[in-house]
This record gives sequence, C-alpha cells and structure tokens, in this order.
Amino acid sequence: MHRRQERGFTLVELLIVMTIIGLVSILVIPAVFTGLSDQRMVGSVQVFHGALVEAVGFAASSHSPCGVRLMPSPVNPDSLSRVVPLITPPRYTDGLVSTFPGTDYSALTPLPCLVIEQSPGYWVQSGPTWTFQPNSPTSWWYNVRLGDRILWAGKPYTACGPMGQTNADLFVNPPGSYVNGVWTPVVYTRTYTAPDGVTTATAQPDYLFLVNGVDDNQDGYIDDGFDGIDNDGNGVIDDALEWEAERWTGAAVQNAPYAITRRPAPGNPNQALLLTVPVSPAASTLAVDHLSGNVDHLSGNVDIMFRPDGTVDPSIPYSSPSSISMDQHQTVFAFVDPDGRQTNLMLSKSGLISTAVVR
Repeated sequence: MHRRQERGFTLVELLIVMTIIGLVSILVIPAVFTGLSDQRMVGSVQVFHGALVEAVGFAASSHSPCGVRLMPSPVNPDSLSRVVPLITPPRYTDGLVSTFPGTDYSALTPLPCLVIEQSPGYWVQSGPTWTFQPNSPTSWWYNVRLGDRILWAGKPYTACGPMGQTNADLFVNPPGSYVNGVWTPVVYTRTYTAPDGVTTATAQPDYLFLVNGVDDNQDGYIDDGFDGIDNDGNGVIDDALEWEAERWTGAAVQNAPYAITRRPAPGNPNQALLLTVPVSPAASTLAVDHLSGNVDHLSGNVDIMFRPDGTVDPSIPYSSPSSISMDQHQTVFAFVDPDGRQTNLMLSKSGLISTAVVR
C-alpha cells in the first residue's frame, strides 16, 4: 500500500493568503479604532450625563443647590476633562456688620467699590461712664470667597475682595506686602466714639469689598469691574478703568445681622471623574466672555448648579456659577474627539437633558 504524500503550501499560495490577510486588516483596523473612539465618546457623554442626574438627586434630597464643576485639563486648558461634584456650603452669619457711607476707604482699596465692616462692639452706659462691649467675632479672612453673596436688610451684595495673597480657593484676605520674605498684612484700625462724644475705643475689624449687582453708570454692564468681561476692549479684563462707582442700594446700618451665601464648593475633590473625550469650550455654547474667550473669569471652570426642584440655577458665573446665562434657554456641551467627531449634550433651564451626534 502506497502512503499518500501530503502536499504543503507553495510560496505563491502563502503570498496570496498573506495578501488577503493584509487587505482585510487594512479594512478592519480603522473600524476597530473608530469603534474604540466611539466607545470613549459614548462613555464620556454617559459619565457627564450621570453626574448631572446625580447632582439633581442630591439637590432634591439635601434641599439645597448642588451641581457639578467642569474643570480644564492640566495638559490642555482649552478642554474641559474633569468633573467634580459641587455642594452649597452652609450660610455664614457670625457677628454683626456696619456700613460707613461716605468714608474714604482709599487706604484699603483704590477701586470705587463698596466696603462693609465687621461691628467689633457696641457702647454701654453705666452712670457717666461709657464702655465698649465686644460683639461676637467674625472670621472672614480665608473663609469668605470672591463671589460669595452677603445680605442684610433685604439687600444683596457680592464680595469682590480684598485678596492680598492670590490663592486657588479665592479666599479673601487683607492686603499687605512681603517684608524680608515674610508676608505682612496691612493693619486696618478704626476708632469708635461713644455717644458722649469724648470716650473712644479702637479695633481692627474685618472688612469686605462689595459690588451691588446694579448697572450704576447705565452703560449696559452690571458691575463692570467684576463681570469677567473686557468691557472697554483694551485687552485687560476687569482693569481699574472699567470699574463704575458702586453705590449702596439700602440704608446705612450699624450692628446689623447679616447672612453670607456661599459660592458652590467641591463636595469631595477626590471624587473627580475623567472624560476621555473632553468638552470643548470653543464648540459649546457656554456663558463666556467672547472678547477674551474666558469661561469663568474667577477660576476657568464651568459650574452647573441645580435647585432642589431640578431646574438649573441661571446665575452668572461670578456670583453663583452656572454655564447657563440669563439670556440662554439651554446650554450645549460639545464633546469633540481628536478626529473631529462631535456629540452634543444639551441642558435646558428646566433641567431637561438630551444628546445629539453632530458628526
């Protein structure tokens, strides 16, 4: 019996098979990479959508505004690739406040803003003797932040300073200078006179610079020097030339109670979510300064806050941040991958969320 001899592949046949495999790879590999890119896109949109839905739930359960913060990428500031949950810190009411309309505060600030002071104490008479009794202290330095709202006698104002030392959290702190390499704050002292016109006492009160949320000079801009917009087009945002003379919208007060409503703050910075496909501010319809391209002039972030009823807080970025400005019905967050493919997530003022693939 003869054993049948098995024939191997010829060189030509191997070349044909390898060519076929190569052609199939050329067709399949781009589709694989496209699929991976699409997965990253879908995943990023789902992560952001989920963060928004979770914020709505937190706002409803806590009965206070909650939201999310879109933060720039450390590598590319022109893309928003990190998502952090936001909460509204509790109101601050320690101590009392006083206003001193007409007082020259040029030693504290060269800007024509308003100034509110802590009320260190009050006068008590015992016979012919007047004694200065201390009030509960305040703790504004490194506690209150730029953009926090202060309210007394039904009138709201926004804290715009001072900030002697720049800090990432935008905490107010007294002006000062470096002396031999050590930061030395400027000590502000006020003299208080008793009703007898003779007895005096001195104290070093905390103070805040404020804007009033009113278009004082009727030029179409509110709080020109603190609105994050290059109003005069000179290439500098909120420079001294843009400041309008702020005015008190309410009566002067002495030893009055007040309440400070905080700007949103990260609930847990360690819970940051990463978007593999970032949000592009340029392709989105965020509330930006179109002259400078800035998103939030205080931090470069985009904050979206939801009220307990699920609607979006449409406040402007420097008072209670939100990506939706007062004149927008909805905001479009555009996710753009390196190949130019784009998917939009739309958020309306009513809290409705929808998505659409653009290209």
